[in-house]
Amino acid sequence: MTAPYCDWSTVTARPRIPEPLRAMAALARKLGWRISLAGSGHLRWQAPDGAVVVTASTPGDRRATLNERARLRRAGLRKESP
Repeated sequence: MTAPYCDWSTVTARPRIPEPLRAMAALARKLGWRISLAGSGHLRWQAPDGAVVVTASTPGDRRATLNERARLRRAGLRKESP
């Protein structure tokens, strides 16, 4: 027996964001980014221009969190974004 298919684009609940990334998530939503939960349990961050960054929903250590923040900044998530 297989689990029913879930279309994550229709899910209204927000995914749980790790504490170190919550400030960036608030900024991302304010700037028009969409954050969703991928089928694998990872967080999928989609920029308004279509760029996608996938991060762990449970980062393993401090370094992992810093690397994820750097990847999001390189994708265009900055405080001074228009």
